[in-house]
Amino acid sequence: MENPEEVLQLLERFTKLKQKEIPRELDDYLGFVARTGDTVYRWAIVKHLFREKLVHVITDFHDNTPSIADLPQCPNVDPFNYERMKRILLDRLDAFNSAPFTVQRICELLTEPRKQYTRIDKYMRAVEKNILGEFKTHSGLLSLEHFI
Repeated sequence: MENPEEVLQLLERFTKLKQKEIPRELDDYLGFVARTGDTVYRWAIVKHLFREKLVHVITDFHDNTPSIADLPQCPNVDPFNYERMKRILLDRLDAFNSAPFTVQRICELLTEPRKQYTRIDKYMRAVEKNILGEFKTHSGLLSLEHFI
């Protein structure tokens, strides 16, 4: 990261104005976190960026990949519901008071979502696994109903 002060100013403005469009410099910042695991800034400053990036990625994935409705159901996996899963992921992310210890992997998933996943359900379950892992570690095992 070349200019931490400039990135901090962009993050503060992005959060204060609740912007939806992510500047290139902040995308680059997420790439930095994906490479290093270092968020550099307090979670309160970067949380809105993580949330908006997740919304952008899953919306793009949903809108630009084939429907999974025709796939056969797996007996050991709950049926996938995009809107419900989206709400759960965003609620879980909003519940963090500090950066999750899986922040590096979450950034990898946010910056290169199609590197390992071609289906929205598998991608969102990967994100869920990384977020849920944090809740299991800090809060004991929480049931899914806690977030519904």
